[in-house]
Amino acid sequence: MSKIYDLFKQAAKSSAVPTTFEKMNLVRFSDGDKNYEVYFTAKRANKRTIINCVDNYIEWEQLPLWL
Repeated sequence: MSKIYDLFKQAAKSSAVPTTFEKMNLVRFSDGDKNYEVYFTAKRANKRTIINCVDNYIEWEQLPLWL
């Protein structure tokens, strides 16, 4: 894995920052002189999930499971 991803995993385990977005989490960490903010969904996406960014809003669309 990459160094940035390892730093993200460590920061995600140690702290959770509350966000103003519903169903989103935020992790802040730094690598040397660079600071990172990673927003990610609290719920995991699967192959029936479509996530789009429209006008600075995140849209989550869950396709139905066809029987």
